[in-house]
Amino acid sequence: MKHKQKSKSYKLKEAWTMWIWKSDVAASYINWEQNLTKLEKLQTAEDFWELYRKLPKASELPVNEQLFLFKRSIVPIWNDPENLDGSRITLKVERQVDNGQQSDSCWHELVAAALDGRFGWCDTYVNGVSVSSYLSWIKLSIWVRACEGVAIHWMIRLAASRLLGCNIDDMMVLKDTSKKSCKW
Repeated sequence: MKHKQKSKSYKLKEAWTMWIWKSDVAASYINWEQNLTKLEKLQTAEDFWELYRKLPKASELPVNEQLFLFKRSIVPIWNDPENLDGSRITLKVERQVDNGQQSDSCWHELVAAALDGRFGWCDTYVNGVSVSSYLSWIKLSIWVRACEGVAIHWMIRLAASRLLGCNIDDMMVLKDTSKKSCKW
């Protein structure tokens, strides 16, 4: 009688939480938190990839929906203490490019980079990553905690551009200036 060998699970360096934001109306950012749902807190790589396979690919995400992968229990809103005075580094990918393969590949690489700590010494500044679906394009974002100077943003943009195979100049830094609930 053969015994099945239990596969070893790979514990993540930090716990991560997957969130989804859904809305029937594009202008429902007013009720941001009501449209935000915590899907699961993840401790192992196996748990993450099992959930990831059940979620829509970036190109299949319905318009006005967003997925978020954030460290620990950080909530994807600007007034979460970890996000206060923070920013996002974003990349927009047109929907028509490669029938969505580019956005799917970029989202896959972005979550893998976040989970595996591939942003080098800037990893501690990365709070999470997100993908947002719009009518004509997909927006990929890296959420960055408050930091001084442009060096950290530049290093994260450089690492991300290498991982995603895009030009560093295609990645924009957007800073929260509202001091209100998330408007992204």
